[in-house]
Amino acid sequence: MSNTAYRIAVIEPELRRAIDAELDAGERIVWLRQPVPWLLWRGSLAVLIFGVPWTAFAVFWTLGAAGLIGSGARATGWWDYLFPLWGLPFIFIGLVLLSAPYWTARAARQTVYAITDRRAIIWIPKAWGEEEVQSFEPKRLLSITRAQRANGSGDLIFEQFRETHGSSTTTIRRGFMGLADVRDAEEVLREVLLRAYEERTRPAADRRDLHEDADPVEMSS
Repeated sequence: MSNTAYRIAVIEPELRRAIDAELDAGERIVWLRQPVPWLLWRGSLAVLIFGVPWTAFAVFWTLGAAGLIGSGARATGWWDYLFPLWGLPFIFIGLVLLSAPYWTARAARQTVYAITDRRAIIWIPKAWGEEEVQSFEPKRLLSITRAQRANGSGDLIFEQFRETHGSSTTTIRRGFMGLADVRDAEEVLREVLLRAYEERTRPAADRRDLHEDADPVEMSS
């Protein structure tokens, strides 16, 4: 394989130590990147747009219930003071929706993607100091999909499936999402992991024929 030093990005020392701690004995990193925050941030725009009218209505209702706007009567009893408090949880939900892009970008800056000589690794931070580590052996990478934009950025999807919760269905995608150069990641993955895996799993007869075909033919004089 060609020199891949430039493919190992320099990341925060704390994140690099966390990735190194996940490696097995003798395992080495050949590719290391982080997602581009704004590429993942775009995925939360729908949540932000939904949160604008939600929050506006919740604030308007709460202020109206408190008699601070409109022609409603001013609070005179304990119920009049407590009733507007019903709007506070909805305001809080609205603030969470509006801040979705911020939290998405923050998580992206702490997420790390790695390809080693044995597997692909996704390291994702969670709340309260916890972390999620997704490990993909070569046999789980045989059906990867590259979703690439015109500027070369995109997603390298390893797995895609649907989860049903009641009457709603959610599509789950796992892989290297929000890469600045998605084709580079695919090339490294195929060269380092899939090519070696296919060689190991190819029937012995096919491997022998392949090597025989590769031998040079000597010409008699």
